Amino acid sequence: EKGFTIAVGENARIANEVSIQTSHYHAVHRGAPVKTGDVRIGRNVWIGMRSVVSPGVSIGDGAIVGAMSFVSKDIPAFEMWGGVPARKIRDLPRDPDWKRA
Repeated sequence: EKGFTIAVGENARIANEVSIQTSHYHAVHRGAPVKTGDVRIGRNVWIGMRSVVSPGVSIGDGAIVGAMSFVSKDIPAFEMWGGVPARKIRDLPRDPDWKRA
């Protein structure tokens, strides 16, 4: 079986209790297929506390994920997303060297 990877870009900030998953095995118990995949987190990304990032998801450079969000699909670069499931909140400055403090 292929192993899956989690790639984290430079200056990414991942808060406490964040879950980054490469598989959802609990789905087997409900008869659903197992979801697996690599996860890519871009440069200068900020992921808020207690968020969950699902298998196969990419988060673009400069993006922000609000606290306690469930990310089940790709987030484009320089966008803020949040909620359950996560959805776009607004655009962010398109500066590739922007560093979130």
